[in-house]
Amino acid sequence: MAAGIHLRNVLGLLLSLANDSHPVVQFWALEALEMCIESSGLGFSPHVSSSLGIFARLVLSDLFDPEDVVSALSNAALEVPTLSTLTRCIDAIINVLGPDLASSKKSKVLICSLVNELDLDDDPFVSIEAIRCMQHLELFGPDSIDRVRYVHHLEVNLSSDSLRVRHISTEALYALVRKDVNTVIELSQSSLSDQLWSSINAHGCMSTEIQEIIYSWLNQTALIHVKQWIALCLKLLTHTGQRDLVKEETKGETSTVEQLEFIDEAAAFSTQSTKKAGKDESHRPYLSWQAVSFALDCLRRVVQLNLKTLSTGSSTHPLIFCVGDLIRAAFIASTSTVVDIRLGGLTLLHDLIKVESKYDVVANLQGFAECLDPDFPESTLLEQYQAQIASALTPAFAADSSPDIASEAISICAEFISSDIVKDVDHMGRLLKILVAGLVNIDGMIRI
Repeated sequence: MAAGIHLRNVLGLLLSLANDSHPVVQFWALEALEMCIESSGLGFSPHVSSSLGIFARLVLSDLFDPEDVVSALSNAALEVPTLSTLTRCIDAIINVLGPDLASSKKSKVLICSLVNELDLDDDPFVSIEAIRCMQHLELFGPDSIDRVRYVHHLEVNLSSDSLRVRHISTEALYALVRKDVNTVIELSQSSLSDQLWSSINAHGCMSTEIQEIIYSWLNQTALIHVKQWIALCLKLLTHTGQRDLVKEETKGETSTVEQLEFIDEAAAFSTQSTKKAGKDESHRPYLSWQAVSFALDCLRRVVQLNLKTLSTGSSTHPLIFCVGDLIRAAFIASTSTVVDIRLGGLTLLHDLIKVESKYDVVANLQGFAECLDPDFPESTLLEQYQAQIASALTPAFAADSSPDIASEAISICAEFISSDIVKDVDHMGRLLKILVAGLVNIDGMIRI
């Protein structure tokens, strides 16, 4: 009882000082109040209503309006982050209430109103604390916030100039995606996917949190939206898709169309472009190689997850109808100037033939070696793509190749030959030629 009286006296003093007109007094009173709320825990519950009333008056007052601050105190007001400290006090109250927030209707409404008002402030520190409040509100009372507004706000913050705002927004978005990605997709704008990839491209190695969002999204939907994921990753591997992502479209401008197509066995692939007359495409921006490498890794994850559900001899699995696109992606990556991307493309190609999953060390997953062609049941599926596979392997033995790339290509050739995909050895002339040439080159290097 004595402790309760002591707490009430301390709170009365701090709340009185929080109403002081001097910014420094006000700031330190709120700082002490935050520590008092956190240390009191459930013992602070009886004082929630009175504290929220004081906070509401402070937020609605003119004390935080730069135009209304007395000139003699203006410098002091700028030096102390009073409003962000007040927001932390509200967050501490949310944590004190915890699951009881759902049953405290009056407090919940007032807290939500205060957080929404504070979230409109231009100060990035206030915005950070407001987002943290929304995270806890969403945790303890999901129905207490406007989820559409919340998700859209996080999307906008992904392109914020403040690193800390981007970080907290990414963290909050990841929590939502990990909980239920389908709900986030429904509530978000259609440009969320492009915005995530743009953030990865813009911030490079600092975009780990964004990568985790995409990984979580992929893990939850890769089995349902196989074709969509493969199409997205293939788009990001091509220059056209990269330009569409990073460029700003001019109003009324007709975008160019660039499409990769299979052609004869000698060339296997080619790029056909339809360019706007007089338009110089050479200065269009592209994705960084780190972003492209991440897209390739996502594509491999899609393949890995779906191969776990692929039964031997299956001809109806959705991944089977995407083999052409997967081999196309492997070819595009194998012709890159970046070693990591070239190696990733070859590894993807190896996955399609035979895979020992790095995500499941127990299972020895088989690729498409034993799958039959849906259109020609008398032939295996990969036999129809032998020419394209050979074209994807050829750059691995070029002069600018590396030992790691050549070794992986030789391993793929050996895997293809030993997997009994092609019954007649006479029909594997190109692959055998590539394999022999690769072994001869390695033998020459060893002799030197």
